[in-house]
Amino acid sequence: MTFGVHKRLFFEKICERVPGTEYTLYFVQEELVAFNLLIVKQEAMVDKYFCMDYELGRKYNIYVLSWLENVRTCIERKIPLYYAGQGAEKTKAHLGATLIPSFILFKHRRPLLTVFLWCGLRLTIRSLAASSSGPPSRLAQSRMYDFNAGAL
Repeated sequence: MTFGVHKRLFFEKICERVPGTEYTLYFVQEELVAFNLLIVKQEAMVDKYFCMDYELGRKYNIYVLSWLENVRTCIERKIPLYYAGQGAEKTKAHLGATLIPSFILFKHRRPLLTVFLWCGLRLTIRSLAASSSGPPSRLAQSRMYDFNAGAL
C-alpha cells in the first residue's frame, strides 16, 4: 500500500501544531489500510484528509466505517456540523449528506494580475457551462456537507 512516507510521527506532529487536530488509523490484521485526519472543534468537525488502500478498504467497507465513526463522534460530543470535505459527492449524498455550495475567492498581491485571473476564470466557467447541461454557477463550486448531529 502506498500512502507516501507518512508515519505515525507525521500525524502526531500535525496534532501538536494544529489546534483541534485528531487522526484515526484503520487497521486490518495489523496492516494499516486507511487514515483520517480531522479538525475537531465544538462548533464543527472538518474531515480534512482521508486515504485508504483501495482493495482492502473496499473489501472491509472502510470508507463507510470512517464516515459512521465521524458521525458517531459528532453525536457523542454534541458537535452540530460535520464537514465531510470535497470529493465523492455521490457516495456522500447516498450516505445522507446535504450539499452546500461554497466558493473559493482569491486576490493576487498585484492588482493587475487579480483582474487578469478573474477574467480568465469567468471565461473558463462560461466555456465549461456551454459544454455542460448544468447551471454555470455550479461549475465553480466546491462542496461541504452538513449534518445536524463527528472521529476518533
